[in-house]
Amino acid sequence: AAAAAAAAKPPKFALEGKKWAVENQIGNKNIVIKDVNPRQTVYVYNCVDCVITVEGKANNITLDKCKKTGVVFGDVLATCELVNCVSMQVQCTGAVPTVAIDKVDGCMVYLGPGSYGAEITTAKCSEVNVMCVPPEGSEEEPLETPVPEQFVTTRGADGKWHTVPMGHSAG
Repeated sequence: AAAAAAAAKPPKFALEGKKWAVENQIGNKNIVIKDVNPRQTVYVYNCVDCVITVEGKANNITLDKCKKTGVVFGDVLATCELVNCVSMQVQCTGAVPTVAIDKVDGCMVYLGPGSYGAEITTAKCSEVNVMCVPPEGSEEEPLETPVPEQFVTTRGADGKWHTVPMGHSAG
């Protein structure tokens, strides 16, 4: 019943002023947004089982309430943000300063060499991994790192509270 309700809204793919709106798409693996410029934003809402490619340099990209969806982009001026999503993939082939992930269960973030210095912020998330993809032609292996989900906060001798990721011993 929930899937039928989600399908009831018509799909949208349009440039509205300075915002590219991609909404209510289901099973569309060939969505390409061309000639995006730094004055434009990309907003992807309620898409399921889709692949979106952003060509050009967007100001920011937001994925909201999406499921099993991937986005591939070159450069983003500000942030690539995911909120209220499940089973997502994000790939930056250029440069992105920040990837913000909020209330997301399952997200794989692929970063090329131009984004190795990106800041990844997470809140209320699970199963988030970051993969650093080596430069094309490199002999290096991609490096996958899980983003911590659990933290330990303790009061130090200085009277201040300190929070660190919870350590796990490898078997």
